[in-house]
Amino acid sequence: MFIYFDFEYRKNNTPDEIILLSYLVSDEQNCHTIDLRNNSGRVELSRLVQKYNDLIWVAYNAVVDLSCLVAHGIDISDLEIIDLMAEARMITLTNKDYFSHSPSLLSSLDALNIKTSDTLAICKDVTREIILENKVYNTDQWLKIKTYGPTDVLPLKDLISQIWNIHVNSGHNISLNDMLQRGEYIKSLTILNARTRGFPINVGLFEQIFENKQAIYNYFQDLAIAKYGNVYTNKGNHGMRFSYRAFDEWLTKNDIQWDKTPTGWPILQKEYFKKKVQSHPELNELYEIRKTLQALNTKDLRDKIYDEHIKPDLFPFAQKTSRNSYKPTSGYLLNLTHWMRTLIRPKEGKLFIGIDWSQQEIAIAAALSGDPKYLEIYNSKDGDVYLGLAKLAGSVPNHATKDSHPLMRDIFKTIQLGLGYGKGLNSLAEDIYWLHVNNEEQKIISKTEAYDLAYEIYHWHKKTFYVYWEWIAETITIARTNGFYRSLDGWTYFVDSTTKDTQLLNLPMQSNGAAMLRQAVINCCKSGDIDVVCTLHDAIYITCTDEQSEKAINDVVSCMDKACKELLNNKIKIRTDISVYNHDSGYTSEKGKALLELVKTAIGDINLAA
Repeated sequence: MFIYFDFEYRKNNTPDEIILLSYLVSDEQNCHTIDLRNNSGRVELSRLVQKYNDLIWVAYNAVVDLSCLVAHGIDISDLEIIDLMAEARMITLTNKDYFSHSPSLLSSLDALNIKTSDTLAICKDVTREIILENKVYNTDQWLKIKTYGPTDVLPLKDLISQIWNIHVNSGHNISLNDMLQRGEYIKSLTILNARTRGFPINVGLFEQIFENKQAIYNYFQDLAIAKYGNVYTNKGNHGMRFSYRAFDEWLTKNDIQWDKTPTGWPILQKEYFKKKVQSHPELNELYEIRKTLQALNTKDLRDKIYDEHIKPDLFPFAQKTSRNSYKPTSGYLLNLTHWMRTLIRPKEGKLFIGIDWSQQEIAIAAALSGDPKYLEIYNSKDGDVYLGLAKLAGSVPNHATKDSHPLMRDIFKTIQLGLGYGKGLNSLAEDIYWLHVNNEEQKIISKTEAYDLAYEIYHWHKKTFYVYWEWIAETITIARTNGFYRSLDGWTYFVDSTTKDTQLLNLPMQSNGAAMLRQAVINCCKSGDIDVVCTLHDAIYITCTDEQSEKAINDVVSCMDKACKELLNNKIKIRTDISVYNHDSGYTSEKGKALLELVKTAIGDINLAA
């Protein structure tokens, strides 16, 4: 039996800002509300949770509503949870019959053909405006809020029923246990998020950067103009804007082939631009400048600073493969440009630590396929898969290292990763050609020679790891026959005739890598004392004191090892890499340091390191 619930709030992590709970018990017809603006309402809330502790608690975007419970001191650790946003997105992200760009409740209800009032969207906007713009509500305003509250709860019964029916009608035996496991992850995220203060930051650096945004804009735009022509031009009163025309002219002048939009201008999407930089490193400075300006132009993050920390918002199950979404505008600092990540700096005596699985996707591919050669490569004594591939192919001697044969290692890395995403021979040959061009210590080879080398390694890979290639081909065939691919923890990716093989080639590795990380997060939550700041794809980031670091690292590694063992049935042990950042170093890289020096120049002689 279920209890459907939803909170209305100004802030969902502060009790005084949480004003109303609406809930519906599944065997009842009427929705109830609890006024949380006074102590009696909070007592009623506590009693409600105790009374229905054995029910399954169902919400839409549950991480938000669970945070409201935690803010009121409710222990949610024993509650069973279903997050209908995650369950809906599992369908609306990949099923073309129910596709939706937006994760909102109204969008999901519409996409899944659940009828709602035409005025509901308007009422929602009006009610949220009333809630956010007032601290005290008059009788009419409170009536509107109390009347609106249940409208976000009542559709949830139909939504969970429709989600279940869509899976069943698609031939997929949806499991309540899988739904609850996803809810367990959401619950763990909520508890960990309440436990952490977030990213430790250099407040002085933060203030100076955002106070001098215009100086930084001007400086970097001038740098771009000096090197790439008039790629930034004046546009009325809104400052400088990127000029597609000038960039197109620069590309033509430098004989660089570049894909165009339907309107005929160069494509500037981040992933495409990043890919082109690999073959044309002379564009790297422009790429970093654009990232810097975009990061500065999105949001002033100073309003998210609390006690010298920034806590990122949570967006679980936001991608097709079930990975989370990481938004810099919502405080996720690790997705800022390199130099802006230097904003992360722990206080004296504390550490910011990243623990990530080493070459996780290759390890998962080896374990799931059972390919003995893949397993041998991953378990090689030097622990470097890409160098191990080169050694197995006979392209480097057995004593080769990353430092002694960097180019050949990069070639095998490029081909290994490229094959995982369905790159063809021509594309791989192009990558190899530019790897040689950009390596000053190697002779430049012709494009024909690059193609021959790509052809040789490509076919060697297919022959050597034939067990893997037969497994992935069979996996794709089964997914097309069934109409879906299902990860080991039950995440469903719907497949139809429009789904490309390139979308499916790496899906088992990405979706099961996400499942593994989810289980590791659940394990960390159950450990009770790990301060998890955030996750990123295959990594967990924590903070702790110097004295606690050895235990904290060992605890997280143990949680990650356990998740790997549980998900992959002990078929492989995935190594972990540790990165430790202290007060003196901060979170930085050589590229980040170089760009930060330019920022210092941009805003004058201000001491940014203070």
